[in-house]
This record gives sequence, structure tokens and C-alpha cells, in this order.
Amino acid sequence: MYGLAGAPIAVDIGIDSLHYGIALVIAMGIDFFSQPVGIGSYITYATSGISVEQPARKTIPTSSCCVPVCC
Repeated sequence: MYGLAGAPIAVDIGIDSLHYGIALVIAMGIDFFSQPVGIGSYITYATSGISVEQPARKTIPTSSCCVPVCC
């Protein structure tokens, strides 16, 4: 929803609409599988029989170093 609303703004500041669309699709793809709310991750865990905790433990170091940067 926000991606489509940002398209006119991006075009106004000189970003090509094709480039904006490619960046939007890539960002949505990353968001689809990112922790902790990526629905694609939960679908993968359910079909493969892996618990959610197993991959979540491996993402803790990456997530903890990103918190100071984002906040």
C-alpha cells in the first residue's frame, strides 16, 4: 500500500518508475521472509517440519547488532 503511494513522489524527485518498481519488489521479497513476522518463513518451517525456534536462534546475533543502528 505504501509502495504504491510513494510512486508519484519518487517520480517527482526524479527516480525512474521502473527502478522504483524493481526496488519495491526486492524490498517486498526480503520482507516476506524476514524475521519475526515473515509469513514465508512460517510456511517454510511448517512444510519442512523445523521449529520456529531453531532458525530464530541463529538470527539473534544479526538482529541484536541492527537494533542500535535502527533505534
